[in-house]
Amino acid sequence: MRAALGNAEVVRTSLAYAASALVEWALWVAVVVYAYELGGARAAGLATIALVVPTAVVAAWGSAAADGPRPVRVLLWTYVVQACSLASAAVLAAIDAHPVVVIAPVALAVALAALLRPCYAVVIPGVVRNVGELTASNLFIAWGDNLCVLAGPVLAAILLGVAGPWLMFVVATALTGVGIVASIPLARVERARPLPPPAARLAPMQALAGGLRDLGNRRGTRAVLVALTAQFVLIGALDFLYVIIADDALGLGTSGAGWLAALFGVGAVAGGLLSVRLIGRPRLAPLTLIPLLVFAIALAALASWTLLAVAIVALPALGLGRSLIDLSGRMLLQRSAPAGALASIFAVIEMLSALGLIIGSLLAQVLVAVDGTGTALVVLAVAFSLVAGALWRPLRYVDDSADVPVVAIRLLHGIPLFTPLSPPSLEGVARSAVEQEVASGTVLIREGELGDTYFAIVDGAVEVQVAGRTVRRLQRGEGFGEVALLADVPRTATVISVEPTTLLAVDRAPFMVAVTGSDTSERVAWAMINGLELGSYRARIEERRSTERPEPPVAPPPT
Repeated sequence: MRAALGNAEVVRTSLAYAASALVEWALWVAVVVYAYELGGARAAGLATIALVVPTAVVAAWGSAAADGPRPVRVLLWTYVVQACSLASAAVLAAIDAHPVVVIAPVALAVALAALLRPCYAVVIPGVVRNVGELTASNLFIAWGDNLCVLAGPVLAAILLGVAGPWLMFVVATALTGVGIVASIPLARVERARPLPPPAARLAPMQALAGGLRDLGNRRGTRAVLVALTAQFVLIGALDFLYVIIADDALGLGTSGAGWLAALFGVGAVAGGLLSVRLIGRPRLAPLTLIPLLVFAIALAALASWTLLAVAIVALPALGLGRSLIDLSGRMLLQRSAPAGALASIFAVIEMLSALGLIIGSLLAQVLVAVDGTGTALVVLAVAFSLVAGALWRPLRYVDDSADVPVVAIRLLHGIPLFTPLSPPSLEGVARSAVEQEVASGTVLIREGELGDTYFAIVDGAVEVQVAGRTVRRLQRGEGFGEVALLADVPRTATVISVEPTTLLAVDRAPFMVAVTGSDTSERVAWAMINGLELGSYRARIEERRSTERPEPPVAPPPT
């Protein structure tokens, strides 16, 4: 951690990412409040839709942009366009321009935020110097995400209460400038590098179409997707209801919407802290169903008692439930879906999230218009109860049919090569591993032979020999065999067990999907390879890496 803080580029990029996340959460609250003050509930609903629809369109193409040859350039220009859009919105709001004219550039800025996360996933691993800094930078990003769910609405509430939306847009412009300043030196370094050779990529729409075809491959997958979509329905409804509950029910004024959203963020932060306990948990269906019931109870409580004390309890409960259902649902997909279908199914999730936001917002708007906020909350509570009841059996089937290798997950998680992987990706690797027991003196891999397996040591010890000379000794919690898989070369060393040893063998396909599907994990792997003694193979590996680096297989996005 201390070493990462000493890397100026890591600090700059981490601060820029946190600033962008803060801006995104604050803008959602500010725009809805601004529209509500000018045109009531109907205008607030239309503003919500204006933010969601462009975001859905940009999200479908975000990964393709980040995977291009110049991700930092995409990042820099995204920040520049965002800053210009927000600055123009600030000017227009200050001169009391028509609300549509004010909201349009803000909607563009919010939509462009969908490009930032995939770009950072590619850029950040390129600015670190070692494996420790990679891990620290991932922690910085995770902390930034969780804290901004809370801090963004608080910032919006304060600025709206002080001077109105124009000041919020001015501060958002300044925070976006942090991203510009951080990206400029990275863009200079990137421009000096030669462009990699062009490679064929799966078009975003092709990935989505493939995901839709794969949904029927195994019973239960659709139920998990419904549960995941339900959380976004909740978020879409709350984005609209915050301002109405704050102003009409609780008497907090329109700026109180930011404080209500912050209460939801408190629960989300708590859920993020608890989520690490889900790794290796044998049963996840309860953690997908129980949050749906929590949604129903909390929404019913908000409808029954228009008291601030109720909101203080109910909204964090909603945030906590949302955080748990998101991760548990994605991990259930990883456990139950066919391995070859995971990438396309996770691509569908991104589109379902936007669809859920639109459904939630429209449903809340219609219900409020028909019979008020209380009815809207009750109907939503009943809907989540019905969804939980309908999904109980299918989700039980998914859980019962999932083979969760708890010990393998914990072992692999401690190997630096796999540590950066998300819990779903880590479980996918563990599920594909086969346990092997070998006697002392067994030759596990031989120098010069072709290799198609990675080995992790569960128990025992092995010696690594290069040209007949022992170069290192490996034991529990360490692994070997990654060089031949990643570099596509013969085995660069001979490995012999020196005592009875238990191994986890991971075949080439799941290993490559997981490691090269995560840019962070792949860079960790190459950093480890660079520190090995490779003998005569080093020149061949370096040449191959510089002239013919294979395109990473399509893999599920991170949680």
